[in-house]
Amino acid sequence: MNHPSDSSSQSADSDSGFDFIPPTKPKKARNLPTPAPSKPALRTPAPKPIQQPSQSLTVEIETEREIELSVTDRLHQNRSQLSSIVTSTILHTIIFLILALWAFDRTPKPEIGLTATLDMTEVEESIEPSEIKFEMPEVAESPVENKADATSTDVEEMAASEVPTIVDAVPEKEAVADAVEPVAVAPMKTLPTGGGLEGRDAESRAKLAAKHGGSAGSEAAVELGLRWIVNHQMSDGSWRFRHHRSECDGRCGDEGGIDAPTAATGLALMSLLGRGYTHKAGPYQAQVEMGLDYLARQIVYRDYGGSLRGGGSSTMYCHAIATIALAEAYAMTGDEKYRKPVTEAYRYIVTAQHRRGGWKYTPQKPGDMSVTGWIVMAIKACENADIATLPECKKMAREFVDSLAYPDGVRYGYEMIGDGDIKPPEKNRKPSCTAIGNLLQMYFGREQEHPDLSNACQFLADAGSSDSDIYYNYYATLVLHHAGAPQWKQWNQTVRDNLIRTQQKNGHEAGSWFFTDLHGNVGGRLYTTAMAVMTLEVYYRFMPLYEVDEGVKVRAMDAE
Repeated sequence: MNHPSDSSSQSADSDSGFDFIPPTKPKKARNLPTPAPSKPALRTPAPKPIQQPSQSLTVEIETEREIELSVTDRLHQNRSQLSSIVTSTILHTIIFLILALWAFDRTPKPEIGLTATLDMTEVEESIEPSEIKFEMPEVAESPVENKADATSTDVEEMAASEVPTIVDAVPEKEAVADAVEPVAVAPMKTLPTGGGLEGRDAESRAKLAAKHGGSAGSEAAVELGLRWIVNHQMSDGSWRFRHHRSECDGRCGDEGGIDAPTAATGLALMSLLGRGYTHKAGPYQAQVEMGLDYLARQIVYRDYGGSLRGGGSSTMYCHAIATIALAEAYAMTGDEKYRKPVTEAYRYIVTAQHRRGGWKYTPQKPGDMSVTGWIVMAIKACENADIATLPECKKMAREFVDSLAYPDGVRYGYEMIGDGDIKPPEKNRKPSCTAIGNLLQMYFGREQEHPDLSNACQFLADAGSSDSDIYYNYYATLVLHHAGAPQWKQWNQTVRDNLIRTQQKNGHEAGSWFFTDLHGNVGGRLYTTAMAVMTLEVYYRFMPLYEVDEGVKVRAMDAE
């Protein structure tokens, strides 16, 4: 921003409205008698003194006749001439004084009628700075409690004496919190500080399911789905989307089109862990441990981290899903044998990030919303497991998600094409990317009262749930549930009851789901079943983002 500046005019010493004319000698009076020949003048008595005018005049004597005339006669005779001389003398005297003043003081004067700007430089320089002391109130603790966990390694490495704290600098005396009027405190925004795994034990599950819309039917459906998943585990501890080689022996139809063992194993474990079933608690401890150990064996360690993609054509989808499973298991049990795999899997995520902030099927390729969604959830899982994460990685991810937002701030696209255009959504497809984008914004710190979040919930509710697209239903359910949206009750009832109704009840397929869908055709019955189970576990699988019960550990993804 250019600040206005004042400049002094070079002609400030003169008035441009007038032309200065220098004075000239007065001309001799006309029609005066010619002086007589030189002759000694006769001495005559001096005339009596008369009162002179207030202004002295010097008149040149030209003839003897003039001397003989009385002063009174001369005044009467030369009245007009004297008037001109007096006027001219006064005028020239004034001009002389002005010129004299002008010669001695040539300092530019401000022009009258212009707005003057006060220059405070000299005033400020003349003021000597004095120390200002503030009296701090004596409080026992900070009036604002910082509930965020410290994750900065820079702070941890500093000596305790080098870390400044406000509380330590204040004497511990009587608190003054009661002196603050409640009405003077501005209402705080509701930030996403939940999302932990604390609701997965049996007692919490029952409480949270009853509170947020679960039913006896939905809980029974979850148990049946988990039983089907466990029955289709491979002998090496893995799961495969092409599950006919398991104990199923081809008795279940609609298997997937690929194996992708790390992704399939990760999804199966995520559904079991979401119910609170680990390798140390629950009815399937042996099966869960076999699956976790399989993933730990599959990780390929590099200098830049450990890859869980699984080799071949497996993608970053596989790495993200397997990372989530290992991180949740470590967070729930604290089993140190899984700490290294989780830590190295996170390092691989950082390495694989594209410079614009997203992730794609292969490392360091321009990202898309779908893969990025799974990766960000993996980062959240690592944080729940107390794995140190990099703020810059999350900041870049947030910028990528922002770049895929439409101007309305509600809808989100799949990926960028060209020099900055968002790829148009496919016709007749549910807005999965919009659901993912808004969920990630909540993970990044969007407050519950944000108008874009409210509008997004209404948009998803108007779009309605899908009868076959479990991928869209899964993400939209997470958004509406965590946002505490007014549309949640109706949405939950529709999705919940539809899943209860469509679950297989007979034969070897009992407890499973399959929907003919773009994703379902690739992942098959195992993928569909795991996604359906996690959708029905939404009430307790993660603590609500904007509701934190007393005693629950606070964990927020800070992307600032």
